[in-house]
Amino acid sequence: GDSVAGRVFGTMHGRKRETLDESRARREASLPKVKLIRALQDDAIRRRREKVYDATSMAVTARLLEINPEVLTAWNFRREAIAAFERERRGAPSDATEDHEPLCGVSARAKPKVDAREVGNLADELALTERCLRKHPKSYPTWHHRKWCVARAARGEDSESEQVSSLLETELSMSKSLLDLDDRNFHGWGYRRFVVALMSTRGGGSNANRHEVGEGVREISTASALSELRYSEEKIERNFSNYSAWHHRAACLPRAFSVSSSVAGTRETNANEGDGAGTSGGDDEHENASEDRNFPRPSSAFVPERVLANEYALVRQALFTEPEDQAGWMYHRWLTAQTLNNRRRAEGAEFAAEKEESSAGAEFASEADALAELCELEPECKWPVLTLARLCDLKGTDTGAAESAARFDQLKRLDPTRRGFYCDCGGRA
Repeated sequence: GDSVAGRVFGTMHGRKRETLDESRARREASLPKVKLIRALQDDAIRRRREKVYDATSMAVTARLLEINPEVLTAWNFRREAIAAFERERRGAPSDATEDHEPLCGVSARAKPKVDAREVGNLADELALTERCLRKHPKSYPTWHHRKWCVARAARGEDSESEQVSSLLETELSMSKSLLDLDDRNFHGWGYRRFVVALMSTRGGGSNANRHEVGEGVREISTASALSELRYSEEKIERNFSNYSAWHHRAACLPRAFSVSSSVAGTRETNANEGDGAGTSGGDDEHENASEDRNFPRPSSAFVPERVLANEYALVRQALFTEPEDQAGWMYHRWLTAQTLNNRRRAEGAEFAAEKEESSAGAEFASEADALAELCELEPECKWPVLTLARLCDLKGTDTGAAESAARFDQLKRLDPTRRGFYCDCGGRA
């Protein structure tokens, strides 16, 4: 029979391992493409060094990026060309640089050669990124470039024009089409939050919540927030294992029904009383940070407990339907953190309205009962046991601590690979 080594190393992710001859043949077949990429890279770097911003430069970088969209220098070159064209159009010094796009590796002595007729076409940039994304839908540099172009248009001189409104509506529709094809593409979800944030920022108005995002501030309308929550719920109902949809919901939820700490919980933001919640956060136009930027800081806002109760009911459907899937459990843990945040705020409140005892303990008790039932229905599944162990510990009682320790002992038998972790958790409980 096959040896153990053959079974382990003979395949990778279900694919048969290449033989030496097959590997050599594949490498030889790729040599012409490699030579073309190197030639295009050399040409693009030379043109960037000499600051040649013309149609040929744009064509060279476009061809290179359609082959390999991970060449950051080519995207940077295109952004520099667009910025140079716009400075030329405004009559600004053509060799000036913008603080958000440093011309790394470019000779300071080279005088830009800008062909204003051929550079700076937004439609061309969107078309190029679309072609790249069709082949490489999870290319970070390509998504960043598209964000840069759209943000530049949305915040430019004509930011309030109908043309920009149409552009943002088209981009939102594009994100929907993408997510219809692959509803777990987190780049698409992040881009959707980015577009909705731009749309809300342009609209402004009194019905907007301000939240810090990175170094900037976003105004996101409650209407957009609620709409995004409904959208995420549709995706979740189709596939409980959609991590990105749960993340989108977590990013949106505090923005629709949050209570600002600046008013100490004396009033809620303009939000409906219905089930669900949320507004979409946006990534900064020069974003290099993670998607966690979309989460509002607990110190600035919190989610009312009535809304959290609805969310617990929603995620419970996923947990009872697919208890082995981790996506719902991750969202459940996030909800637990929000409930704890409310408890801490209530315990430390200075206002009479917040001095009442938080219902966090009651909420945890209700969840513990549901999870105990799930443990009986799925005796071999570790996730309800682990979550129940944590909830019991959060009750803050001796009985809860004892039950938590017993659950961690149960986990040692269910999941012996992580026995040390459970021993540590049980000891703390």
